[in-house]
Amino acid sequence: MSLIPGPCGSIDISFHQSPSAQSPVVLLVPPHPHNEGDMSCPALKNFFRCFVDMDFSVISFNYRGIGYSSGSFVEGQGEIADAAACLDWVRQKVDSEDFFWIMGYSFGAYVALQVLMRRPEVGRFIAVDTDTTKDFSFLAPCPISGLFLQSIEKGAELGDATRSLISALSFQSPSNFFERCNIPSPNAFSDCFFEKAQPIIQEYVASPDGRLSKKASFAA
Repeated sequence: MSLIPGPCGSIDISFHQSPSAQSPVVLLVPPHPHNEGDMSCPALKNFFRCFVDMDFSVISFNYRGIGYSSGSFVEGQGEIADAAACLDWVRQKVDSEDFFWIMGYSFGAYVALQVLMRRPEVGRFIAVDTDTTKDFSFLAPCPISGLFLQSIEKGAELGDATRSLISALSFQSPSNFFERCNIPSPNAFSDCFFEKAQPIIQEYVASPDGRLSKKASFAA
């Protein structure tokens, strides 16, 4: 656990710096505090290790009011500001010429997508079980390519909403690619979700243009 300066006091972070000087960087944005939403939840820790194994520098954090982070959770602009502050900090810490990655879980996916619209250094995103109750009209258009991972047993309605979001993004941003993988799993926090999502993410990270092979897209 480390504390860094944030917009309303200290932000509680977990950080791994790759020994490779030019390794890429990823910011992991946690889910809602009411849904295992801190950086120590097992699902987020699994993907933290996954990116470490891929030789990334990795940073995750607790929202304001969670863990040792100062302030109170406000479910909106405050948490977006916290995530942006983590990017500011890691940019000073890591001298990487590669673009930054951002990955968000559920409510964290909403926060991550808000951040990438504000931060041109973010070059690729991964959204896990996107909270489709949120308004995503701010993605008009989305400036970068990304991957959506969805647990298909969570409900057909949420899957349809994610499909509609991706269709809108593809129409608005025809030069970018928005991949979607349905993963047979009760939810995005289960071990089987991680086991099936890990090789997909590994292939996606290795893809130079933000596309998955058909095999990867349908393997889940």
